[in-house]
Amino acid sequence: MVNKIFGACALAFFCVGVSKAADVLVYGPSLAPSNEAKGVVNEATVAEDEGHDVTVVDEGTWSSMSTGQFASYDAIVIGDAGCDFSDGEDLDAVNANKGTWSPVVTGNIVMNTFDAFLHIFGGATEAEATGLAAAGINYAASGPGTGLYYSNGCRAFDTGDDDKGTPPDFSLEFMSLFGFFGLARNSPDNIIFIEPEHPALDGPTEEGLSCWGSSTHGQWVDFPDDFEVVADGDEEIECKDDKAIQASKGSDDTPTLPVIIARDGRPVVGPIIPTLSPIGLGLLGLVLAVFGGMVARRRLR
Repeated sequence: MVNKIFGACALAFFCVGVSKAADVLVYGPSLAPSNEAKGVVNEATVAEDEGHDVTVVDEGTWSSMSTGQFASYDAIVIGDAGCDFSDGEDLDAVNANKGTWSPVVTGNIVMNTFDAFLHIFGGATEAEATGLAAAGINYAASGPGTGLYYSNGCRAFDTGDDDKGTPPDFSLEFMSLFGFFGLARNSPDNIIFIEPEHPALDGPTEEGLSCWGSSTHGQWVDFPDDFEVVADGDEEIECKDDKAIQASKGSDDTPTLPVIIARDGRPVVGPIIPTLSPIGLGLLGLVLAVFGGMVARRRLR
């Protein structure tokens, strides 16, 4: 459950905190399909297990949605597709109408390069894979505005050079309205938490996310300045049989690059409208009625 406190009140007894499940919109074509061994396990089922109200839409519905409709959700989720898509064609519709949905994403954003829902069939346990998605989705759905959770999985998009002179293997065109995101096609197997207290890591551990047999299939080599590195991946340290990572930090000859990045939500600009309880509404009405009567009497004088 995600606590949502709407508004602020000058008179505290008028207001109540509103605790509710977050409304989460999931882009259906990005979800891992059913598997004979595990059944259906993907970002949508994880969000439901976390108590959120989940709406899964197909390509046609997504393409027809308005900015207002996207804004009605607490979080947008684009999954890892279970490593089924290598060219990113499943996100063509997301890219086509990015001018419609991107402006509403003023909340928390977290982006990773894992393909967790393939590895629950080998390398990772279901708890490790779902824990990563759960922490990320909960972070995206918390706070003001609409957040975004994205897992890149095994996707590779069009190549392109970034403005810092580093040639990434591919870039995320559907995220271009937020800035440039460049990814290198690496497969690090040892995960290092740079911000271990970050909400997007609430539950997962370094050991739990490491040594899946290529825990991720990419590393961020460029991203906007308002994003921070949450976790790195080290490609050159081999895993032990017991899954323990062999180093907490990379040395000079074992460079690390980000595998999880995040951006906190933007402050809400504009008037704050308080949320009132039924009793608070009644009291507010009474106060307004008394105040109105006093003003009327003064005018009669």
